Amino acid sequence: MALIVVDRDGFWLGCDGVLQFADSLGRLRTKRAAPRLQFCAGICYGADCLTGAPALNHPDNRQRPGQTATTPTIREIDPASDAEIDLVAARMRQTLIEVEGEETGTALYTLEWLQDRVRFHLDPAKCIGKVFLAEAPGGQIIGHTIVRIETDDAGRQYGLFSTTYVAPESRRLGVAAALLMHGEGWMQQQQLPESATWTSATNAGLIALYTRRGYAITQTHIHETTATEMVRLSRKLADPD
Repeated sequence: MALIVVDRDGFWLGCDGVLQFADSLGRLRTKRAAPRLQFCAGICYGADCLTGAPALNHPDNRQRPGQTATTPTIREIDPASDAEIDLVAARMRQTLIEVEGEETGTALYTLEWLQDRVRFHLDPAKCIGKVFLAEAPGGQIIGHTIVRIETDDAGRQYGLFSTTYVAPESRRLGVAAALLMHGEGWMQQQQLPESATWTSATNAGLIALYTRRGYAITQTHIHETTATEMVRLSRKLADPD
């Protein structure tokens, strides 16, 4: 088993099956990591899907010789395009499979349910949200993120990153960071005071990405279906310019 260790800035340090990451107070927490965590994918909270993101600083996940950094175009999904909706839903399922394995990942949600979940975010009568796509210069869709307005137990609204995915061949190229910043921009336009996401406690790559943007772990939770330990990452948003 490979050693995967992350310092408090999210940098991978080495290799033996032990994973460390900084909690919201800067303390190192330790987890036993499966080898597949070199491409980290975490679980979104609630009735959404598991979310994939690269472990950006792992030696296997850095930009490699011959790999060109990507400056994607971020745009909204075409709500009339069944092909784009089907693609996002299929990648939501793929993330489930990456994290939970073929049997569990396939059984958690049907493709039809995932397609309906994408459409839920496109229907203003049901949800104030957006589905953003990352498009490569050649026009290929290489990633997505889904954001929406949520309300906490105290009745305060905030912005939620429901799920994020980047195609394996486009990881380590800043696509996830571009999607994150674009989603935050939409939240600021909605005058939301806070941005948050839920993910697996072992998803060091996604945690590192968010902590570099000023997020901190503010809550933990055991997922009711998979029994996975979840963490909530959040940060205050500045007023839009």
